[in-house]
Amino acid sequence: MRILDGAFEQNLGGRELSVEMKHQLIGEMKGTFLKLLDQKAFMESPLFEGAKRRIIDISSAEPPDMIRAEFQTVMEELCGYIANKKKAAHTQIVKQMYQYTEEMYADSELTLYRVAEHVERPEKYISQLFKEVTGVNYSDHLVKVRMDRAAVLLRDSRYTVDEIAALVGYNSSHSFRRAFKRLTGISPSTYRQSGTE
Repeated sequence: MRILDGAFEQNLGGRELSVEMKHQLIGEMKGTFLKLLDQKAFMESPLFEGAKRRIIDISSAEPPDMIRAEFQTVMEELCGYIANKKKAAHTQIVKQMYQYTEEMYADSELTLYRVAEHVERPEKYISQLFKEVTGVNYSDHLVKVRMDRAAVLLRDSRYTVDEIAALVGYNSSHSFRRAFKRLTGISPSTYRQSGTE
Protein backbone atom coordinates (compact mmCIF):
# COMPACT_ATOMS: atom_id res chain seq x y z
CA MET A 1 0.00 0.00 0.00
CA ARG A 2 2.86 2.37 0.76
CA ILE A 3 4.24 1.85 -2.74
CA LEU A 4 0.87 2.66 -4.25
CA ASP A 5 0.50 5.73 -2.01
CA GLY A 6 4.03 6.82 -2.89
CA ALA A 7 3.36 6.50 -6.62
CA PHE A 8 0.24 8.64 -6.33
CA GLU A 9 1.90 11.25 -4.11
CA GLN A 10 4.95 11.53 -6.33
CA ASN A 11 3.04 11.74 -9.59
CA LEU A 12 -0.39 13.15 -8.82
CA GLY A 13 -0.05 14.81 -5.42
CA GLY A 14 0.07 18.51 -6.07
CA ARG A 15 1.53 18.13 -9.56
CA GLU A 16 -0.30 19.11 -12.66
CA LEU A 17 0.37 16.45 -15.25
CA SER A 18 -0.67 16.91 -18.82
CA VAL A 19 -3.67 14.84 -19.88
CA GLU A 20 -1.34 12.67 -21.96
CA MET A 21 1.09 12.09 -19.06
CA LYS A 22 -1.76 11.31 -16.65
CA HIS A 23 -3.26 8.89 -19.19
CA GLN A 24 0.13 7.20 -19.63
CA LEU A 25 0.72 6.94 -15.85
CA ILE A 26 -2.72 5.45 -15.18
CA GLY A 27 -2.23 3.08 -18.13
CA GLU A 28 1.10 1.89 -16.68
CA MET A 29 -0.46 1.36 -13.27
CA LYS A 30 -3.37 -0.56 -14.78
CA GLY A 31 -0.91 -2.71 -16.72
CA THR A 32 1.04 -3.47 -13.54
CA PHE A 33 -2.15 -4.48 -11.71
CA LEU A 34 -3.31 -6.65 -14.61
CA LYS A 35 0.07 -8.43 -14.66
CA LEU A 36 -0.31 -9.02 -10.93
CA LEU A 37 -3.78 -10.45 -11.47
CA ASP A 38 -2.41 -12.83 -14.11
CA GLN A 39 -0.54 -14.71 -11.39
CA LYS A 40 -1.90 -18.21 -10.81
CA ALA A 41 -2.89 -17.44 -7.21
CA PHE A 42 -5.23 -14.68 -8.34
CA MET A 43 -6.54 -16.38 -11.47
CA GLU A 44 -8.01 -19.10 -9.24
CA SER A 45 -9.59 -16.49 -6.97
CA PRO A 46 -13.29 -15.69 -7.03
CA LEU A 47 -12.15 -12.04 -7.02
CA PHE A 48 -10.30 -12.37 -10.32
CA GLU A 49 -12.95 -11.33 -12.85
CA GLY A 50 -14.35 -8.50 -10.74
CA ALA A 51 -10.93 -7.06 -9.90
CA LYS A 52 -9.80 -7.31 -13.51
CA ARG A 53 -12.97 -5.55 -14.74
CA ARG A 54 -12.59 -2.78 -12.15
CA ILE A 55 -8.96 -2.15 -13.13
CA ILE A 56 -9.80 -2.08 -16.84
CA ASP A 57 -12.69 0.35 -16.17
CA ILE A 58 -10.49 2.90 -14.39
CA SER A 59 -10.35 6.01 -16.54
CA SER A 60 -7.62 8.62 -16.46
CA ALA A 61 -10.40 11.20 -16.87
CA GLU A 62 -11.58 10.50 -13.30
CA PRO A 63 -10.31 12.67 -10.44
CA PRO A 64 -7.01 11.39 -8.94
CA ASP A 65 -8.66 10.66 -5.56
CA MET A 66 -11.22 8.37 -7.21
CA ILE A 67 -8.53 6.59 -9.22
CA ARG A 68 -6.42 6.14 -6.11
CA ALA A 69 -9.40 4.85 -4.09
CA GLU A 70 -10.25 2.27 -6.77
CA PHE A 71 -6.66 0.99 -6.95
CA GLN A 72 -6.51 0.83 -3.15
CA THR A 73 -9.80 -1.07 -2.91
CA VAL A 74 -8.62 -3.67 -5.40
CA MET A 75 -5.23 -3.92 -3.65
CA GLU A 76 -6.88 -4.40 -0.23
CA GLU A 77 -9.12 -7.15 -1.60
CA LEU A 78 -6.16 -8.95 -3.17
CA CYS A 79 -4.05 -8.64 -0.01
CA GLY A 80 -6.97 -9.93 2.07
CA TYR A 81 -7.40 -12.87 -0.30
CA ILE A 82 -3.69 -13.77 -0.06
CA ALA A 83 -3.73 -13.42 3.75
CA ASN A 84 -6.77 -15.72 4.02
CA LYS A 85 -5.24 -18.23 1.64
CA LYS A 86 -2.00 -18.22 3.64
CA LYS A 87 -3.90 -18.66 6.92
CA ALA A 88 -5.82 -21.60 5.47
CA ALA A 89 -2.56 -23.19 4.29
CA HIS A 90 -1.02 -22.73 7.75
CA THR A 91 -4.07 -24.26 9.40
CA GLN A 92 -3.90 -27.23 7.04
CA ILE A 93 -0.21 -27.84 7.82
CA VAL A 94 -0.88 -27.74 11.58
CA LYS A 95 -3.84 -30.09 11.09
CA GLN A 96 -1.54 -32.53 9.27
CA MET A 97 0.95 -32.26 12.14
CA TYR A 98 -1.79 -33.05 14.67
CA GLN A 99 -3.01 -36.05 12.67
CA TYR A 100 0.48 -37.44 12.14
CA THR A 101 1.26 -37.05 15.84
CA GLU A 102 -1.96 -38.88 16.78
CA GLU A 103 -1.02 -41.72 14.44
CA MET A 104 2.67 -41.94 15.37
CA TYR A 105 2.96 -40.88 19.05
CA ALA A 106 3.88 -44.46 20.06
CA ASP A 107 6.99 -44.35 17.86
CA SER A 108 9.93 -43.47 20.08
CA GLU A 109 11.71 -42.13 16.99
CA LEU A 110 9.02 -39.50 16.35
CA THR A 111 10.71 -36.11 16.21
CA LEU A 112 9.95 -32.72 14.73
CA TYR A 113 12.30 -33.65 11.90
CA ARG A 114 10.13 -36.66 11.01
CA VAL A 115 6.99 -34.55 11.18
CA ALA A 116 8.66 -31.99 8.88
CA GLU A 117 9.44 -34.75 6.40
CA HIS A 118 5.82 -35.91 6.56
CA VAL A 119 4.34 -32.45 5.88
CA GLU A 120 7.13 -31.68 3.39
CA ARG A 121 8.18 -28.41 5.00
CA PRO A 122 11.41 -27.28 6.71
CA GLU A 123 11.74 -28.23 10.36
CA LYS A 124 12.38 -24.68 11.56
CA TYR A 125 9.37 -23.40 9.60
CA ILE A 126 6.91 -25.93 11.05
CA SER A 127 8.29 -25.41 14.55
CA GLN A 128 7.60 -21.68 14.35
CA LEU A 129 4.28 -22.21 12.57
CA PHE A 130 3.02 -24.73 15.14
CA LYS A 131 3.90 -22.38 18.00
CA GLU A 132 2.33 -19.40 16.21
CA VAL A 133 -0.94 -21.21 15.43
CA THR A 134 -1.38 -23.24 18.65
CA GLY A 135 0.58 -21.23 21.23
CA VAL A 136 2.41 -24.43 22.24
CA ASN A 137 5.80 -25.85 21.25
CA TYR A 138 5.54 -29.02 19.20
CA SER A 139 7.62 -31.01 21.69
CA ASP A 140 5.23 -30.02 24.51
CA HIS A 141 2.29 -31.07 22.35
CA LEU A 142 3.88 -34.47 21.67
CA VAL A 143 4.47 -35.02 25.40
CA LYS A 144 0.85 -34.08 26.15
CA VAL A 145 -0.49 -36.49 23.51
CA ARG A 146 1.67 -39.27 24.94
CA MET A 147 0.69 -38.51 28.53
CA ASP A 148 -3.02 -38.34 27.68
CA ARG A 149 -2.77 -41.79 26.12
CA ALA A 150 -0.71 -43.03 29.09
CA ALA A 151 -3.41 -41.80 31.48
CA VAL A 152 -5.98 -43.91 29.62
CA LEU A 153 -3.69 -46.95 29.69
CA LEU A 154 -2.93 -46.50 33.40
CA ARG A 155 -6.61 -47.08 34.15
CA ASP A 156 -6.23 -50.49 32.49
CA SER A 157 -4.41 -52.75 34.94
CA ARG A 158 -3.34 -55.18 32.19
CA TYR A 159 -0.23 -53.13 31.51
CA THR A 160 2.70 -52.38 33.78
CA VAL A 161 4.06 -48.84 33.93
CA ASP A 162 7.11 -50.02 31.95
CA GLU A 163 4.87 -51.46 29.23
CA ILE A 164 2.84 -48.28 29.09
CA ALA A 165 6.03 -46.25 28.73
CA ALA A 166 6.92 -48.29 25.63
CA LEU A 167 3.35 -48.10 24.27
CA VAL A 168 3.40 -44.29 24.32
CA GLY A 169 6.81 -43.85 22.71
CA TYR A 170 9.34 -43.88 25.55
CA ASN A 171 12.43 -46.07 25.39
CA SER A 172 13.10 -45.44 29.07
CA SER A 173 10.48 -45.96 31.75
CA HIS A 174 12.47 -43.55 33.93
CA SER A 175 12.07 -40.77 31.33
CA PHE A 176 8.38 -41.63 31.05
CA ARG A 177 7.87 -41.43 34.82
CA ARG A 178 9.63 -38.06 34.99
CA ALA A 179 7.60 -36.66 32.08
CA PHE A 180 4.33 -37.96 33.54
CA LYS A 181 5.04 -36.46 36.94
CA ARG A 182 6.16 -33.16 35.41
CA LEU A 183 2.89 -32.90 33.47
CA THR A 184 0.41 -34.25 36.04
CA GLY A 185 2.15 -33.56 39.33
CA ILE A 186 1.96 -37.22 40.42
CA SER A 187 3.76 -40.42 39.49
CA PRO A 188 2.14 -42.94 37.12
CA SER A 189 1.76 -45.43 39.99
CA THR A 190 0.05 -42.87 42.21
CA TYR A 191 -2.18 -41.86 39.29
CA ARG A 192 -3.17 -45.48 38.74
CA GLN A 193 -3.91 -46.02 42.44
CA SER A 194 -5.93 -42.83 42.81
CA GLY A 195 -7.92 -43.38 39.62
CA THR A 196 -7.97 -39.59 39.04
CA GLU A 197 -7.10 -37.63 35.95
